[in-house]
Amino acid sequence: MFLVVTGFLALALRVFPAMNRVPEEPDVMFVPPRVLGIYVAVAGIAATAVGISTRIKMRSESERWNNHSETTASIVGGMALVAITFGLSAIG
Repeated sequence: MFLVVTGFLALALRVFPAMNRVPEEPDVMFVPPRVLGIYVAVAGIAATAVGISTRIKMRSESERWNNHSETTASIVGGMALVAITFGLSAIG
């Protein structure tokens, strides 16, 4: 498979020489840090909420569920994401 892809790329670069040059101003997508921070904060809040709701469901059905480590990881990870995001936003 690797050889097929490599051969296709080599053929494409010969047929389309414009693909072989670097543009002067590349069209890259830039995500501002504030937008990325908002996304991380929302993901952390969602992870914490899902972990807490799952933990409540697991406690009400204790005969069915016995391992709480994944929900604990979700809660702690979500809280860490939120703490890091708000900590960094306070600095900058």
